Amino acid sequence: MLVRMKNRLLGAGVGIALLAAGCSTPQFHLLPGPPAYPVTLRGVVYQRELSDPAWKSLVDAAADAAGNICVLDASTHKAYLFDAEGRPILSIGEKRFWSSTFPRPSAVATDRAGRLYISDSRNRSICIHDQTGTLAAKIGGKGSAPGRFRDPVGVAVDDAGRVYAADRGNNRVQRFDADGTFIGQIVSGPKAVDKIDISRTSGPIRFVAWPRFTRIEDVAVGVDGLIYVLDSGTRAVHAYTPQQAYLFSFGGRGKGPGRFEKPSGIAVGAMGIVCVSDEKNNAVQFFDPQGRFLAAVGGRGKGRGQFREPQGVGTGPNGLVCVADRGNRRVQIFSLAVPRVEEAPVARLEKPLRIAVFDFKNNNPPARERGYGETISEMFITAFARRPNFEVVERKQIRKLLDELYFGQSGAVDEETTKKLGRVLGVDVALAGGVSFFGGAIEVDLRLLDVETGKVILPDALKVVAEARLREAVEREVRRIEGAYLIQFHAPAPPAGLATTGGVREASLSWRPNAEPDLKGYRIHRAEAEGGPYAVVGETEKTDWIDRGLADGAALFYRLTAVDTDGRESPPCAAAPVRTRGRPAIGELRVRRQTAVGASSFSWAEEEEGVVGYAIYRAASPGGEYVRAGESRTPGFFEKGLANGETRYYRVVKRYRNGLESEPSVEFAAGAKPPPSPPAGFCAQGGLARRVRLEWGPPKEKDIREYRIHRSGSESGPYREIASVKPGWLTGPSHTDTGLEDDTAYYYTIEAIDADKLSSAMTAPVKAVTKRAPSAPRGLAAEGGRARRVPLVWDRNPEADIAAYRVFVSESGDGPFRQIAETAPPSFVHAGLGDRTVRFYRVRAVDRDGLLSGFSETVSAATRPLPSRPQGLKAESGLPRSVRLVWAPNPEPDIARYTVRRLRRGASSVAGEVRTPGYTDSGLEDGVPYRYEVCAVDVEGLVSPPSEQVEAATKPRPSAPVNLNAEARGDLIALSWTPSPEPDIAGYEIYRRSGWNPLAGEEKVGRVSGTSFEDRTAAAGTSCTYRVSAIDAAGLVSDRSDAASATIRSDEGSGWGLPGVPWERGARGDAPEPAPVPAE
Repeated sequence: MLVRMKNRLLGAGVGIALLAAGCSTPQFHLLPGPPAYPVTLRGVVYQRELSDPAWKSLVDAAADAAGNICVLDASTHKAYLFDAEGRPILSIGEKRFWSSTFPRPSAVATDRAGRLYISDSRNRSICIHDQTGTLAAKIGGKGSAPGRFRDPVGVAVDDAGRVYAADRGNNRVQRFDADGTFIGQIVSGPKAVDKIDISRTSGPIRFVAWPRFTRIEDVAVGVDGLIYVLDSGTRAVHAYTPQQAYLFSFGGRGKGPGRFEKPSGIAVGAMGIVCVSDEKNNAVQFFDPQGRFLAAVGGRGKGRGQFREPQGVGTGPNGLVCVADRGNRRVQIFSLAVPRVEEAPVARLEKPLRIAVFDFKNNNPPARERGYGETISEMFITAFARRPNFEVVERKQIRKLLDELYFGQSGAVDEETTKKLGRVLGVDVALAGGVSFFGGAIEVDLRLLDVETGKVILPDALKVVAEARLREAVEREVRRIEGAYLIQFHAPAPPAGLATTGGVREASLSWRPNAEPDLKGYRIHRAEAEGGPYAVVGETEKTDWIDRGLADGAALFYRLTAVDTDGRESPPCAAAPVRTRGRPAIGELRVRRQTAVGASSFSWAEEEEGVVGYAIYRAASPGGEYVRAGESRTPGFFEKGLANGETRYYRVVKRYRNGLESEPSVEFAAGAKPPPSPPAGFCAQGGLARRVRLEWGPPKEKDIREYRIHRSGSESGPYREIASVKPGWLTGPSHTDTGLEDDTAYYYTIEAIDADKLSSAMTAPVKAVTKRAPSAPRGLAAEGGRARRVPLVWDRNPEADIAAYRVFVSESGDGPFRQIAETAPPSFVHAGLGDRTVRFYRVRAVDRDGLLSGFSETVSAATRPLPSRPQGLKAESGLPRSVRLVWAPNPEPDIARYTVRRLRRGASSVAGEVRTPGYTDSGLEDGVPYRYEVCAVDVEGLVSPPSEQVEAATKPRPSAPVNLNAEARGDLIALSWTPSPEPDIAGYEIYRRSGWNPLAGEEKVGRVSGTSFEDRTAAAGTSCTYRVSAIDAAGLVSDRSDAASATIRSDEGSGWGLPGVPWERGARGDAPEPAPVPAE
């Protein structure tokens, strides 16, 4: 029997590939080859969110098996528990100023019993709370020893209750059993080594954890106990076996699919899908268990499926995923659309195959050290025992037989021995093989022997590079062997999962595919009663079928059979009922109307299957006569040719795949977009300077894009467009029309324009009158006759808002006029003019808005002329040290003074000022000529031109005496000289210097009117030197004459004393004083 299977089994082929891993240097890459089993992700569906304004620093979220969600917030130092509907259940923790329950919570996880595991970085511990919030246990404590933490930032719990803690401070991931006892750790590579125990091995095996951690962020446990360590420093996820051996890594820095910038949380959900949140990329990415990218959700924002700094991520039943969206202060909840994986039903052999599995031989020392031979043979025994078509010989029977014969305890046998032992054990087939371990990969050689013939009917080789996938590979190989036997000896299994759906005059069938590799197709059987009779109505190779052309409302039953390539047909599956539908009445459609210009546009939601098109009918009024408007293949219709704002009425008829049509829908209205409403509250503000302020209310429609303003000089028009105003966000709807005429009436109207360029009706005209200009100033007067200036005054304008007056001047009455001043008071003085200058003036007013009045009347004025030049100026010479000036008085009555100017040696100076026409210039030098001129100054300070110049000289000093002679005569010295030639000589003064010292001063010794003098006071024996100066009648003194000297002899007596008394020289009053010179 087994011989007949040989070709079939060899032709089927076997190939098993698992995750690539080992102890080589890690690389961040996606693994080549197919995954251990296919995982697809049809989409990530947003469900709901949980939010609370108090959540200012969300750190993590987790879900338990019942769908309850726990939210952890660091700002409130609390954990919040919600049920599956989002209703709050309880909160755990208390925030206190001095000590909080969770000073720095970092992560939360749940187990199958619903208990909460909360890690706290400051307390260096993991607190375990039951469903009531009561603290049940505590793991950890500060330190670096096994079981101690320095900074626990992540926590995870597997199905067996084992706890995994990401300890960033110690740069490791620690494992604890359900009782909180430390059982192992994963540390940073490449030097860290850890002993672990692999189930069904002969002893401990040493593995090296190669990846070096730089910043551990979180940890998660997935399918088959795979451990995923999130390292935000390297932007990667490192995967390990349950025995903590390194497998592979994925991720790397970047913004594209499968890349991370700042990963913040990790969790494993349905089908082993790995969820990783990224704080900087504002996204959550999803990977299959081997690290292959599947999908992503996110983007920065506040909308659904958008994040702002997402932190921890958790998973729950039915594909639930919850994300702590810290920046938005909420937890978003999604569901993963993962296809349900179901194993196809397995047919039964008439008699189970009896099989013996011998211990596999360890082909090299590494395999022997790890005990792979015994482990893999035990895995095959377990896998065969689970299948319904195999009966496995107990291992102890094989052991006993080996001991009784000659194989001792080795347990390894060759092909010949296997055949012999199989016959002794009474089995149909026997499985044996060998195991090798090279470079981290496990290679298994399989040999399935037909005991009856002794031939190998199924040689195969497996290469497994991940211990975590070894059992899965063995189970897949056993299922393949079972399938090959079923193909040979049994008909296909009945199809499973038949589902029916009734349609309009049709029935739709679908089912799950059979597992047989030689399956040819399926036969569809139909009956009107569940018990039959059934008739074959079709065949197909697919797993769906549509039975068309049925009656309306027919009740039918369907069964399926599977047929293989040899023509064997399976038993029928269980019957499935179905009822067809007649022409449906679709009733009221959920119509969504779209605005369109000159057209009617609408669509509706289609939820019914089998619809291939629609017929649309139209009426001009409600309940009116309907005509066919058109057809559509999609649930929507567009009809042109409508006037703006026109409404039409429609009904829709569905067309089905079988050619049937539904009843018409309920009538509904749709139409072309109406023009926008005219702006409300349109008003114009007058009284403004050369402008009008226009305002109106906000639009009723949301798509208004502009307002067009029209203006006219009369209410009846014509109007022309003057402005287009865009609606603003910061300012209200308004416009200011500028550049207008003063005191003029204007009329305005406005229309609104929407996004489709539709215009509203014009509003009613509104009127506004601009502000009137100020009146021209009155009472302008100019005062003439003022010195080099003209004062101006005028009446103040009656307007209250006059800001200033502008003064204009011209040199002629006809202009041109130029502005010379702007003044607030109604007066001005034009200064800086010339003498006898005529100017013309006029004034205009300007108000606060800058409006100018007309000009005032023109006035003129002349400035004051200069006084006339003084006449008849005469100067009298010969006066001692002075000159006498006289002139005729000026004819002007307002002469205030006369200024006398002295001119000498090219310089001019003011000699004096007098009020009357006469002046004596005194203090002059003797005998010097002087020139003079006189100017008249009036009361305004104007100075006349100078008079004609006159010249006069002062009296000169007398001439110095000449021929001075000094002669000693006894006790005196006699002096004589020639008289000065001037006729008015009044006398002479005599000066003496005693002694021979030329530096000695001269002293006056006398004054005489004649030309001689006797000096009786001269000392005898002393040389005396004399000089004489003349004095005229005016008291002028001439220069001193030349000197003359004489000396009195010391032996001569004096005849000047009294009789009998000798003369003593030097006595006061020895000589009489000379007679005084009479004054002039």
